[in-house]
Amino acid sequence: DRERQRETERDRERESSASPREEGNNMRLAFSVVHCDSFSTGFPPSNLHDATPHSTGWISSPFPSFPQEIVIAFNGVVAVKRISVLSHEHFIPARVELLAGNVSYREAPSFKKAKYARIGYVKFSKVASGVQERQLQKLEVDAKCCFLKLCISAPLGHQKNLCNQVGIGDIAVEGDIHVQESSKLLQAGQQGLGFQMLLHGIDLHEDFLSAEAKSAGVNTMAGKILRDIQRLKNDSKDREDFEEAMRLSGLEKKVREAGERVMKLEAEKRSAVEREDYQVAKTVKTEIDQLNMMMEACMKDAMRRPSNLRNDEDRQRLEEKLSMLETEKQSAVEREDYTAAKAIKGEIDKLKVRLMMTN
Repeated sequence: DRERQRETERDRERESSASPREEGNNMRLAFSVVHCDSFSTGFPPSNLHDATPHSTGWISSPFPSFPQEIVIAFNGVVAVKRISVLSHEHFIPARVELLAGNVSYREAPSFKKAKYARIGYVKFSKVASGVQERQLQKLEVDAKCCFLKLCISAPLGHQKNLCNQVGIGDIAVEGDIHVQESSKLLQAGQQGLGFQMLLHGIDLHEDFLSAEAKSAGVNTMAGKILRDIQRLKNDSKDREDFEEAMRLSGLEKKVREAGERVMKLEAEKRSAVEREDYQVAKTVKTEIDQLNMMMEACMKDAMRRPSNLRNDEDRQRLEEKLSMLETEKQSAVEREDYTAAKAIKGEIDKLKVRLMMTN
């Protein structure tokens, strides 16, 4: 009885901590669903790790057993800070228990062999008759894991839930990659144990770009290209080349629109494959390939050297600015303002690179 009372008190503390807090440097973590007890046709668990603004989410099979379990795997060991669960509008579970799973470094990792520890839960409310509204519940946690298990309870009553189903519209896990622990698992894999849930090993940079692109509503390729174009555009603004910045803004818009379109087409392609309409899937894939090629062409266009950097007049302007910065740096050193001197040196280095580009 005392243990049950302590558990109840811990539940209340965790539930009360589910209010939002500042995100800080946390990012949305990429994951894959590696286990699901059941699903309905057209609502597979892959909708959760490949979520789009038009995603229909996951729905259990009719009249399932409870609790329904879903296990997701991250791309390495992660430090989880916040978990957000969006319910279905009709198939609303009363409660979702959340458990963090970790594996030993001495054996090939598997969600079946992972040891799970309960980190809290989220609760949903019964909605009034005729109301169609998804509920978003958030839980603040501090957990280290490579798997996350969701134990989904029986549904709350709803007039449109005739088959006693439950559904999840979206799952968002925020935190960061635990670099040290991920490295240990990677080293173990190199020794032959294998981190089987990773398709291509741990790539922290790739994982970050994928999560960043997903949060922006574009595919990963578009996310990478947008990052590069934005960097080039910022450089153009720094050197007051506003015509070039305007040109890059146009390319940025084209890539963003193409990336958003690809995300929608990927969802259409998955749907076509699931219903075995391979002709439609082939047609959609062709359009995706064309959009990806167009984005690559935009990146090549963005990388071409602006013509106004090639004339002597622009080179003279850069040299004059460089001379002025050298004088400012020397002045900062003389008054022992080394912080300012360091910042000016950074600007000087950038100018020297730009002067090299004019040759």
